[in-house]
Amino acid sequence: MRGVPPRADLALEADLLSQVLHKPERFIEVAGIVRPEHFFNEANRAIWEAIAELGDGGLEPNETNTRTLLSARKRLDDIGGAKYLWEIVNSRAYVHKLDELATNLRDIWRVRELGNRAMRIASECHGDVGDVQAYIERTETEVGELARGVIGSSMITIGDSIRQVAKELQEVGHQRGRVQTGLRDYDEKTLGLHDGEVTIIAARPGMGKSALAMQWACHAAKTRTGDKTCGVIVFSLEMPHRKLTTRALCSLARVDSNELRSGGVTPRSWQSMTEVASWLGTSALVFDDKPAQTPLEIRSKARLQQARWRKEGVAELGLVVVDYLQLMNGTLGKDRGVSREQEVSRCSAAMKQMAKELGVPVVVLSQLNRGVEKTKDRRPTLSDLRESGSIEQDADNVVFIHREEYYLKERTPKEQQGMAEIIIAKQRDGSTGTIEARWFGKYTIFADVDKAHSYVDDYDNAGGF
Repeated sequence: MRGVPPRADLALEADLLSQVLHKPERFIEVAGIVRPEHFFNEANRAIWEAIAELGDGGLEPNETNTRTLLSARKRLDDIGGAKYLWEIVNSRAYVHKLDELATNLRDIWRVRELGNRAMRIASECHGDVGDVQAYIERTETEVGELARGVIGSSMITIGDSIRQVAKELQEVGHQRGRVQTGLRDYDEKTLGLHDGEVTIIAARPGMGKSALAMQWACHAAKTRTGDKTCGVIVFSLEMPHRKLTTRALCSLARVDSNELRSGGVTPRSWQSMTEVASWLGTSALVFDDKPAQTPLEIRSKARLQQARWRKEGVAELGLVVVDYLQLMNGTLGKDRGVSREQEVSRCSAAMKQMAKELGVPVVVLSQLNRGVEKTKDRRPTLSDLRESGSIEQDADNVVFIHREEYYLKERTPKEQQGMAEIIIAKQRDGSTGTIEARWFGKYTIFADVDKAHSYVDDYDNAGGF
């Protein structure tokens, strides 16, 4: 609103400067919180710049050194001379704690800066903003920085960290992830999906990576934490939500998807699907099938849905699935000069950032290079990640799916029919290895293997997931 002065507290600014100049050894306490732009008054800003320069240079930022530096920089007269500096040091009553002053000063700046950015955005909207989607995402980033960029709040002592770990171990007996996949052997190997971690599921087309991710998503949606259900968001950049829903219903109800497409569903199958639909329809599982989304768009939607569930109080976001990495739009506005590998690397890094910001597991699907099919055993390795860039580096876990039957077709020996390997190629906090599973294409699901009964015909004894 025009005519309204920007928010500022000059007395608070002077109080903070006074305490630091009076006891310069305390500068280090607020050096990571306060920046020069946080000061509204230009004289106060100049004083803090001098204090910060002295402190960063290893010199004591006391009144004498600050005055000398301001004089050498020919800025002493700009602040009102040595008299103003003396008044700052000697005419203040230390009512508030230094850390409180620093936090309040930063928060006042955040509100003031929010207003400045909002006015600039409003002004720009009257002109040509170029790529509209890119502009909106850019402005969202600028505003979001004020909410996320709180300096000085991310550090924790090793003692406090030990106490948190001990509490978790006392409560659950181990560091099991909040979300389990439903595949017993996989969960035993990895302890499930962990908050803040990114798990890459990679495979060649047709291996079942989307099916595995949906299986994990549906199992997570069935779990509860206290009085809240686990909220799951699936960003499907390739497959429409109707197909995902059909797959989920058929998988959970053990109905052959070919029956559904051909219209030959039996009464028993209809009953099974109805039972599944009754609970799946009330779960906190949401789809977003808009193609070519940017990482920022995905992160913003996930953050909004997380806030919505928290407000409703019935669900808590527990898992985000993105299908798949190479279909994301990693360009920034009109930046079309980057390579495809750089673009995918941006998306990969953004997914890790989202996992940490939201504090939930993020499962991201990825394609593999064609070269894997030319190797002797066709089992993928980390070097086979398509347009890998930083995918391996950013991911906490990398999981490959390999089904030899996919290549052998009708030449598959009977004992190998339906067999699949879930290869844990990277696990940041655990060991790597291979887990055997059973793939049922007509249901599009993977199941745990009873090593003594490894035939597809024994599915009724497999126990499901």
